Amino acid sequence: MYFALARRRHKLYSNTDRDNASFSLAFCEKLPEQISARKLAAATDNFSGDNVVGDGGFGVVYRAVLENGQVVAVKKLSSCGLQGDREFRAELQTLGELKHKNLVPLLGYCSDNNDRLLIYKYLKNGSVDTWLYCREPGMKPLDWPTRLRIARGAAQGIAYLHQGCEQRHAIIHRDIKVSNILLDEEFEAHVADFGLARLVNAGETHVSTDVAGTIGYIPPEYSHKCFATPKGDVYSFGVVCLEMLTAKRPTDQFFRKNTGLVAWVLGLRSGEEKRMALDECLRERCEHGAEFDQMVEMMRIACWCCRDAPSKRPSMQEVASLLERLEKRVVLGGGGGGGSPTPLLERDRDGRSSSTSSSSSAPVDDPCVVELTTTV
Repeated sequence: MYFALARRRHKLYSNTDRDNASFSLAFCEKLPEQISARKLAAATDNFSGDNVVGDGGFGVVYRAVLENGQVVAVKKLSSCGLQGDREFRAELQTLGELKHKNLVPLLGYCSDNNDRLLIYKYLKNGSVDTWLYCREPGMKPLDWPTRLRIARGAAQGIAYLHQGCEQRHAIIHRDIKVSNILLDEEFEAHVADFGLARLVNAGETHVSTDVAGTIGYIPPEYSHKCFATPKGDVYSFGVVCLEMLTAKRPTDQFFRKNTGLVAWVLGLRSGEEKRMALDECLRERCEHGAEFDQMVEMMRIACWCCRDAPSKRPSMQEVASLLERLEKRVVLGGGGGGGSPTPLLERDRDGRSSSTSSSSSAPVDDPCVVELTTTV
């Protein structure tokens, strides 16, 4: 098992990002511990290839053992000028000041001449990407309760980023994907890789930027609007949830030309089509009972996140709340009292979600809600 960080998977970086990447540490009020390049070289056996555990878009991640015996993950950013400085700055500016159980802990950093290194807690169970697509011999597939726990944890971490307060800005991650969700020994999710993250000033709803992110996770509005909003992260998270249900990448060759994961799931109509869309490992373990109903419920939540119009998507706070309630239902063994459980997104007479009065609630005749709320 290993700490896996953001494989390079058609990631897009903007010209604006490169232009605004002038390097300085003056932006950070609270910096983590600074560790010398000499100590990090010793901890990684001089950055030996035998210690490589991940290869990101702009750096390599090594397993390292510090002088005190602590095992950590060290990300060495590649020497790529302004972009490497910008990613280093973004990580420090976000993770350096944030503490949440569902964000990967940043323990230290090194800025020595041209070296830019970041030190994280070592997460032994790697990434969700590994467990869905690259399992090693002996690694059992993730069961349903574990997948739901991962989704709930990741949602809570992203929701925390989006909740600005007097003490800090809200943060847009801009690169939510399965390879950026890491797992500890208890399979609790930790959101990672903040190299594309942006701060949102108090009173603002978006940040101006060019298109950035990973193909398949980029929300549709980014193709014609030069700004990012928290609802972009919501869309990307919806794609992640669909991946955890289907074990299909958003741009998998399985899909017909010009059709991706989101469009494919939205086209499912019958309960049998939805069951057959599930990861084989899940499909083999459930029939048309409580677990299947819970999976369909998560599919509905994911499709709500993937609405084309950002204003029609829920907030991450709403998503986290729905997944938390769904997880409690799983722990209790289903809906209780027999029969199919009441959908979490049940509509009231005005077409709003009964779980929230938010303006983002989908209308009752929305196909991504009506078709996916059908009780099987």
